[in-house]
Amino acid sequence: ETASQGAHPMNFLNQLRIGKRLTIGFLMVNALFVVMVAITALQVERVRTVSMDMEEQAEMLSLAEKVLADVQQNAARSQAIARSADADMTSYIGSAMAAAMKNGAELQKNLGARLRHPDGRRLADELTRTQREWMQAQDDMRAAREANDATAVRRALNERLMPAADRYRQAGAALADWQLLQVREMRTRVDGSFRDLYIWIVVTTLGAVVVAMLIAPAAAALSRAPTRKAATFSTGMRMIRPRTSSSRISRSRCLRATGPS
Repeated sequence: ETASQGAHPMNFLNQLRIGKRLTIGFLMVNALFVVMVAITALQVERVRTVSMDMEEQAEMLSLAEKVLADVQQNAARSQAIARSADADMTSYIGSAMAAAMKNGAELQKNLGARLRHPDGRRLADELTRTQREWMQAQDDMRAAREANDATAVRRALNERLMPAADRYRQAGAALADWQLLQVREMRTRVDGSFRDLYIWIVVTTLGAVVVAMLIAPAAAALSRAPTRKAATFSTGMRMIRPRTSSSRISRSRCLRATGPS
């Protein structure tokens, strides 16, 4: 008997009452449903988190591109001021450059506060360093112009201002390119998260179908069990009633045949 039960694991369930079997099946279905809902919620939360990170990286890319635009404009304006001999033009370009520098400083401060990756912070520090060198080169250029030293002006322009402006532009471009790379990597992560979510939805749907197919025969068997028991009971009662009636008839005949005592 023990070997038979080991060969047929369903014997244990078959020995249980219908109510207990229904309770076990109901608990199993509920447990499976809770697990599916929990994993689906985790997948949705993952997609939401990655999407928020993607949005933040896109905003930072916009800031980096604005910083780069200001850097390029200011570098070109500083060279135009160094080469211009018109005081009015120099004053006009200088005013525009000062406004752009103020706006660029706010953008750089905002971008630097949101950078958390070490590489991004390193590039932001490099941009700040090259900006200081560029501003120092401008001061040297103005000092040479005020001294009316043509040789010093050419030297400051060719050896200080132009190289500093190039390094300033390169630092801004490096930061913008790095931020663009972050956006592309984040987009790949977002696509992967959505793909995993779609795959899990398909797996969950197929799992629900398989579970339904496995439970349906058991439920049908459970529903037929009371009917079979009732039919067996009814058949037994029909077999008992004729015997009871015939025994009563035989007894009455015997009484009539013997007569009253």
